Amino acid sequence: MKKYDHVPRRSFLCVLSMVIRSIGMVLTIKAALGVSPLTTVPYICATAGILTLGNISLIKNVVQVGISKALYRRAMPWDEVAAQIVISFIFGYILDAVDFVMAFDAPSDLAIRFGLMIAGCVVMAFGIYMEILSSFILLPADGMNRAVEYVTHWDYGYIKILTDLLVVVAAAIISLLLFGEVIGIGIGTVVAMLWVGWIVHWMFRHFTSLSRVLMPYRIDERFDDSEMKGDVAGK
Repeated sequence: MKKYDHVPRRSFLCVLSMVIRSIGMVLTIKAALGVSPLTTVPYICATAGILTLGNISLIKNVVQVGISKALYRRAMPWDEVAAQIVISFIFGYILDAVDFVMAFDAPSDLAIRFGLMIAGCVVMAFGIYMEILSSFILLPADGMNRAVEYVTHWDYGYIKILTDLLVVVAAAIISLLLFGEVIGIGIGTVVAMLWVGWIVHWMFRHFTSLSRVLMPYRIDERFDDSEMKGDVAGK
C-alpha cells in the first residue's frame, strides 16, 4: 500500500484509534493505580495545573517530532514532520475532550480500580491496534522510537522499553519537584508497560476477520507480521 492510497478510510481509522487510545489513557488515570508511561508527564503537569492533559501531550509530542527530525535528518521529509505535528494537535484536542467527558472521581473500591486499570490497558491496546492497521501516520512517540532504531540499529522493543523507563524517571523527578512526592506512577504504569504490547500482538493474531473488514487493502497485500511485531513490542 502506497503512502497516499485509500486516505479517507485510513485517516478515519487513525482518528478513531486516537479517540479509543485516549479513552484507555483516561481510564488508567481514573483507576488511580498508576498511568501508562507516556501519560505520566502530561498527567503530573496537568495535576499541577500547568496546562491541560491534552496541551501537555501536544507539547511533548511536538518535542518528540523535533527529536525524530534531528535523528532522521534528510531521511524524514518535511511533509511527514508537518503531518505528525497536525496529528499531535488533533490528539491533544481529542484527549482533552475525552478527559472532560469522563470527568468522574476515582472509585474507592480497589477491585473496581483494578478493573478500570485492566480495561484501560485493553482499550489502549485496541487503539494502538487500529493505529497500526491504518498505516497512516505514526504518533510522535512511536515515530521517535523508530528514529532511534534508524540511527542505532537496536531492536525496537528494547528501544521502547528504554524510552518508557526514561520517561517514567523524568516524570518521577518532575513530580518530586512539583509535589514533593511521586504521583501517577504505580502498578498500573508497570502493567501498561509490560502488557499493552502483548495485547496488541494478540489482537493482530486473533482479530484477522475484523482487520479484513477495517482495512481490506492491507490484509489483501499480505501485511508482514514481523513489521507488526516491531511496532507493538514494548508498547
